[in-house]
Amino acid sequence: MIILARHARAMGSAVEVQLALDDPTACPAAAAALDAALAWIAAAETRLSRFIPTSELCALNRAAGTPFPASEDLFAIVAEALAWSARTDGLFDPTVLMDLVAWGYDASFDDPGRAGEMERAEPSPARRGLGRNHIAPARKTNLSALLAPATSHDRAAGKVVLDAPSRTITVPAGVGIDLGGIGKGWAADAVLARVLGAFPHALVNIGGDLAVRGGPAGGWIIGARDPRHESATEPVYLGGVRLRAGGIATSGAAWRWWRINGLPAHHLIDPRTGRPATTVGITPAEGLPLAVTALAPSATEAEVRAKEALLLGLPAGLARLDGGTARAGWFIMGDGRIHTSANLQAYLVAQGD
Repeated sequence: MIILARHARAMGSAVEVQLALDDPTACPAAAAALDAALAWIAAAETRLSRFIPTSELCALNRAAGTPFPASEDLFAIVAEALAWSARTDGLFDPTVLMDLVAWGYDASFDDPGRAGEMERAEPSPARRGLGRNHIAPARKTNLSALLAPATSHDRAAGKVVLDAPSRTITVPAGVGIDLGGIGKGWAADAVLARVLGAFPHALVNIGGDLAVRGGPAGGWIIGARDPRHESATEPVYLGGVRLRAGGIATSGAAWRWWRINGLPAHHLIDPRTGRPATTVGITPAEGLPLAVTALAPSATEAEVRAKEALLLGLPAGLARLDGGTARAGWFIMGDGRIHTSANLQAYLVAQGD
């Protein structure tokens, strides 16, 4: 079997697409499809990123309060995000944009314009020895509103109006949509289906969110990186899994974090409070989750389920991953403990396989 691969960078992440071929004569068509897949992902970023002012998503957010005529892709991904918000009882919420901005995540970590405001941030006590130091922006702001009691934080996902006949989206005034929590998984699934649909053995990896179909020798063997050893010179893995269909994704708050008036903050907002979730990187408590890796029927669901589990913590988050044969995963704690779903064994690959 011949494997062709292409690599690029998009959506703030490394991107890889692969095709496994039984027929060597299919190589030219496969090479063209791989190039088309990378082009599709790059184009999707220009439409769906909140960090590109000319993107369609930014236009939607600027039009908050009025119906916005959306493209098929924007309408589809917003509808998908809202559907997952309902399925997770609001634990996944695409309307946290204003909270993200308020807490300082108002530009991409890849933005070279932020170089002047970057500082070398020391890891929290729970992170020391677990991975590299973080490059993060140092921000100054008034924290009184951010730290006010938020026991009844009002989420707006249920107030976004989708009108399929006119293909319009109405975001409530004062609300913004952020697709960072679902965009990479959705894009990986879309590329697999739309661009690489003619090939029975395909893999799309966007920043660690993978969507796969088929694969060499009965499935793709995927190594799940161990976040406790992020600074190692060679990758360290929790284990390898064999996937023939579906997706895998990891959610964690230990890498992208920054300081506001000396207070650590990160990109994973808890919709129940409007604040960064209580995880490793935001507090010194070592018994908190560091990261969750989830397997699911799609990369989109894997991305959502990983975030849902991380927000729920133990034991509720792990229970959500025990979804029969449909979902599985690892729960990695800041103190080094690892918990696995009861059904993960069915996916694990034996050493040397």
